[in-house]
Amino acid sequence: MTDDWTPHPMAMQQLAGGTTTKSAIDEMARVWVDTPAQQTAFKADCWALVRRTEGEVRELQALRGNLAEAWAALRMIREAIETLGPVGSLQAMEHASSPTLMYEAAILVQGIRAIARGKT
Repeated sequence: MTDDWTPHPMAMQQLAGGTTTKSAIDEMARVWVDTPAQQTAFKADCWALVRRTEGEVRELQALRGNLAEAWAALRMIREAIETLGPVGSLQAMEHASSPTLMYEAAILVQGIRAIARGKT
């Protein structure tokens, strides 16, 4: 952003609310900013905010996908341990108050150790 102006809060609220088309940004610049130079700076700042927000959305989507894949991988490992391990070697997921990836991994390590003890 340039140092000589601050965008009107209402304009930024409109932008944050999902109004991101070129015509909408042009209209916000026309209504909320006084000089052509400030309008140009405002538009540039708006598009930078839109690009940053779109990048953050893509990053969050990737993180959600990675998290889903991590849980799926842990479920596969759990199924293998339940199949190969001795009865009772794994704590049931229902007994976990709020399971996390690390909590589930720790439970699975216990199951793997139970399998290893049984084969030695």
